[in-house]
Amino acid sequence: MAAVVVAIVGATAAGIGAERRWGARARAATGRLLDVMLYAVLPLVTFFLVARLELTAGVGAGLVFAYVVALVVGALAWVAGEHVLRLPRPSTGSLVVTSMQGNTGYLGVPLVATLLGTDELGAAVAYDTVVSSPLMYAGGFAIGAALGSRAGDTARQRARAYVVRNPVLLGLLAALVAPDALAPDAAVDVARVVAIAL
Repeated sequence: MAAVVVAIVGATAAGIGAERRWGARARAATGRLLDVMLYAVLPLVTFFLVARLELTAGVGAGLVFAYVVALVVGALAWVAGEHVLRLPRPSTGSLVVTSMQGNTGYLGVPLVATLLGTDELGAAVAYDTVVSSPLMYAGGFAIGAALGSRAGDTARQRARAYVVRNPVLLGLLAALVAPDALAPDAAVDVARVVAIAL
């Protein structure tokens, strides 16, 4: 547990230090790194981990329950943002996305490894890959396209932005129809390591 806290504090301090020292260059480098992660790394990690996920009745019920909870919380956040707080559309979208997204990767996966042991890491990565990540890449991107200010004006433009700017969704959809043979053990092992490293 202490190692997780040290990693979080260290990463935060490094980010603050880079921002203060290099300013715009640090922000630009961060943007490029996030683009590489989003367009190159995450679609492959998602593909290999989801393609090999074995769904049992218990796992399936847990995943359905997790999606239902996230959707209910997101709907409540939308009602609060739109009707109670009367926020602008982009702010309501931000409220909905942040209410639905748990920090299951950056904090959750290391916590599971620390508190429950590495034998349970597969379930944690599966949850992060099958629930948390798709909620972000499918739900979060959809909310951004619907409520954001840069996705276009028409429904068609927003739908196009949702698909074109969301390569992880394409990896997820490919994984759902791919046979196991397209996800060899070595690739799945590398994907797990990369998922934890991200």
